[in-house]
Amino acid sequence: MNCNEMLHNCKAACCKGVTFSRETIEKHKALIPADIHIVHIKKTGRYRFVTKDDYCAFFNRGMLMCKVQDDKPKICQAYGDESNIIMTCSWMSKKGRIRSRQERRKIEREKMRQWKAAVKRISQERINEQRAIIKHKKLAKNASNN
Repeated sequence: MNCNEMLHNCKAACCKGVTFSRETIEKHKALIPADIHIVHIKKTGRYRFVTKDDYCAFFNRGMLMCKVQDDKPKICQAYGDESNIIMTCSWMSKKGRIRSRQERRKIEREKMRQWKAAVKRISQERINEQRAIIKHKKLAKNASNN
């Protein structure tokens, strides 16, 4: 998939909200602007850039290209893999066919559905973890009182 011809339409939407390994951050830290915050996502162990427009810190907005093009992180290299809806480009097929507006909307709706399901699942896991902690504290307190 060669997305250069679509960048004027999609505005590199795939370069938003990307997460990275610690190794990638360390390897390319000289390219990360000083005003960019990096957040550690405990659940996944990955890192995410916090920018005002949600673009990756490695994305050159002026040239619409990656600053680490020759050494793109694996997550970026995998984008366009249509076996996973989250990694599916809504603008262009893996074979380079430009998608219709209807196809793009369908893909975006499914991506949003899956993201919401993932957020709900993670939220429920956190609630369950908190309940387990509270239960454990109560048991420990009761054991110490007896």
